Amino acid sequence: TTVLASGSIVSATIFGPNGILATDGLNVYFAAQDGTKSVPLAGGTVQTLTTHTGAIAVVGSTVVIADSTAEGVFSVPTGGGAATTLAANLSGDLGPIVSCGSAVCWASAVEVSPSQQRTGTLTQLGPTGSPVTLSQDPGLYVVYRLAFDGTEFFATTLADASPGFLVRIAGAGGAPMP
Repeated sequence: TTVLASGSIVSATIFGPNGILATDGLNVYFAAQDGTKSVPLAGGTVQTLTTHTGAIAVVGSTVVIADSTAEGVFSVPTGGGAATTLAANLSGDLGPIVSCGSAVCWASAVEVSPSQQRTGTLTQLGPTGSPVTLSQDPGLYVVYRLAFDGTEFFATTLADASPGFLVRIAGAGGAPMP
């Protein structure tokens, strides 16, 4: 085991440390309390890429960040530089986020008490630059993990009063299937 970097991670998120780590095979990208950072896999200097932080994914030569606090989705070059706003004025907890073909897709949820059942949304930001909802009520719970295999999404979901579920969502969108 080798420690490449250390830092405080944001604990006030329903996703905890899930989805705040990504790699492109050369560097590790991670979301810390004070921003999104990178460090070479071989070890070396930690570089702060942006002050935006949250769920992250590497998409091509950019790191995409679903920043709930800033209510948006942002991208920054893997080598550093200015952050670009991809989507703004988004409410709720954003993340996890994945590359889905030539687009970026993320899940989001709005906290509801006592259960967070049926509060999840799966959104896609394609080349047109406008977010499109792929899936939401009924049946989409808070998404904890999200994967895309090129055809379909797979998500683990949870709710306060449930043991959680594994669901499949068609790549074009639609209702989640257990």
